[in-house]
Amino acid sequence: MPPGAPLPPSEIDVIRQWITDGAIDDTVVPPQAPITVTSLSPMPNAALTAPPTTIVAGFSRELDQTSIGTMTFTLTGSGGDGDFTDGDEVPIMPAAVTIGANPMSAVMDLTGVTMNDDTYRVTLVGSGSPAIMDLDGNLLDGEYMNRFPTGNGIAGGDFMVQFTLTTPVVVGATLDEIQAAIFTPTCATSNCHTGANPSGGLDLSDADTSHTALFNVASIGDPTILRVAPGLPNDSYLVQKLEGTAGGAQMPLGGAPLDATEIAAIRQWITNGAVR
Repeated sequence: MPPGAPLPPSEIDVIRQWITDGAIDDTVVPPQAPITVTSLSPMPNAALTAPPTTIVAGFSRELDQTSIGTMTFTLTGSGGDGDFTDGDEVPIMPAAVTIGANPMSAVMDLTGVTMNDDTYRVTLVGSGSPAIMDLDGNLLDGEYMNRFPTGNGIAGGDFMVQFTLTTPVVVGATLDEIQAAIFTPTCATSNCHTGANPSGGLDLSDADTSHTALFNVASIGDPTILRVAPGLPNDSYLVQKLEGTAGGAQMPLGGAPLDATEIAAIRQWITNGAVR
């Protein structure tokens, strides 16, 4: 074989080698591994101080653009409690969800979208219908296992991760703003600076009461120092207690010290004359 001239040794050697290598049918194209998520911005478990304007997901292969949309790339708020199982979740409707300039990426546009401080869940759908696919129809293998790329090697799994949004509290230098942001939640609490017998005789239960108790009033801890000396923050007992430079315990008692921006607002209010 074949009829006629026999095969030359070189061709027979090729056949021999194919048999030696296992006689593999290399005309069959092996199936591709499932498409996976390779990156996300913002990162999973990020702690943000400002709302993101976009959420961008990267993938291991080019996406079927018909599989990317608001049904397969979603953002949900927890409703303020960090729990996504109690029924008070808030779906966030983006301005758009599109394929990025890189066809291996998808972009959620959050321009103009209001986002409150909360825990948010990003979901990329890989199971059911519709689901994210690549150009060959491979379903997303999206299970996140604290690493990229995602997946368990089996097509058809959702990608779900969370991030938090906590915008910094900006305290203005007026007594009303200081009362709302600092005195009421931090100082005018039970068994502290409120009620019939407030601690140290200092009642900070509302802005009018706070002004009466602070403005040009001698402190009980050191009667030679005014609680608030208008225009003189360094000489005001309130500032000294908050900064820990006066005698006794630093205020707030038993709690974390006020941060620099909160103390700066109180200082500025005093510098401006501690007006009501």
